[in-house]
Amino acid sequence: MPSVTRLSSSDIRIKVNLRPMLLNLGQTALLVAPGRKFLPNSGAKTDPNSSHVVQVTVEPYECVEGKRLRRADTIAAFFLVQHEVSELITAVLRAHLTNSLRTPVKFVQQDGPTPYCLIADSQPWPFGKTLGLSWGGERLIPGELKWTFKFSTIGLNEPS
Repeated sequence: MPSVTRLSSSDIRIKVNLRPMLLNLGQTALLVAPGRKFLPNSGAKTDPNSSHVVQVTVEPYECVEGKRLRRADTIAAFFLVQHEVSELITAVLRAHLTNSLRTPVKFVQQDGPTPYCLIADSQPWPFGKTLGLSWGGERLIPGELKWTFKFSTIGLNEPS
């Protein structure tokens, strides 16, 4: 059973110099976390001078059991909170690189016009070690884990 973290709008503001990549529902992306700019803590679990690459998938999910949501409603809702969700995912990955997070973890956003939940889960990513990716002349260190974020709306299509 995932732990539940309730969020308010002020909880998910990110103060980094980098603008987070917009992630799309139903797609997988490789996110690059540049070294010192992205990991300013000297007590990081990983080397703060090294850049990392992590596989991330965002997929639709029925968060409220017994409620069947139409895919079009989920896509429309995701579009409205795409920036916010992308920032939250970036913050989760950054937090994991500095201090390992236990998964699954469930984030619930009930404020605002589009309430949603996001469930973060991770699995080992042995394929990442075979990629040999680099950013400019710098070799990227693949994350040990790949991440799946399951997005669901809350309160759509419920009978009135």
